Amino acid sequence: MNGAQNNTLYYTGIILKLENDKAIVLTDEFDFMELRLKPGMQRGQHVIFDPEFDT
Repeated sequence: MNGAQNNTLYYTGIILKLENDKAIVLTDEFDFMELRLKPGMQRGQHVIFDPEFDT
């Protein structure tokens, strides 16, 4: 789900796959996005992210 909060665009989704330094996420709008892998990320985890800072 996209939303605006304090003029910040954010996305939510589920991590499908972890590869090297990237996490592949399926967003609530059924788009695939790559995020920078962060400590503690795991498959199946629900994430909220700002693509400006996390991709």
